[in-house]
Amino acid sequence: MKIVINILFLFISSHVIVYFVAGKDDVTSNLIAAIEIVSIMAFIYSKNKIRA
Repeated sequence: MKIVINILFLFISSHVIVYFVAGKDDVTSNLIAAIEIVSIMAFIYSKNKIRA
């Protein structure tokens, strides 16, 4: 479970770095944001699945 949180933190931190370096309207930034959203959704789903 701790590994998933670390991966999630890595996604968010990398997105923040790209956001500041590349800017808001960059394709790479949008792609990383999309991956980040998917990873968060997967994280929530797995958390709910373990609890159930």
